[in-house]
Amino acid sequence: MMFDLKTIEESLAKAKADVAFWQSAKSVLSDPRMAALAQEGDAPSHRVYGNLKKAVYGVLPGVGEAGMTTAEIVEAMKDDGYVFNSKNHAISVNEALNTLAEKGEAIMVGRNGVAKLWTRGEIKKPAEAGS
Repeated sequence: MMFDLKTIEESLAKAKADVAFWQSAKSVLSDPRMAALAQEGDAPSHRVYGNLKKAVYGVLPGVGEAGMTTAEIVEAMKDDGYVFNSKNHAISVNEALNTLAEKGEAIMVGRNGVAKLWTRGEIKKPAEAGS
């Protein structure tokens, strides 16, 4: 019985590639952060959870007051006892600010160097929206 050495080598290379793929997949899928994403289904990656948005909104200065930078917002949230789940708090806060800005609940009022300054937005009551 003859064995084709080239075919065996190709099969072995494919098997090694498959093993490497499945080891990587196992590593990624066993990460607790992936389990959280799987529970969320098809939620977009920029989804900001309600507690974070509420905490960000809670420390924002009111309309007409001096704005706060993301770093100042992070520090104010920490001072209020907020516990971040993310490694980079500024990214999480920026995502929350962008989500709030889309709804008009936060507005950028200027810049301090390259940092944006944020305040609460003016929210119209439903009766005012039509006028």
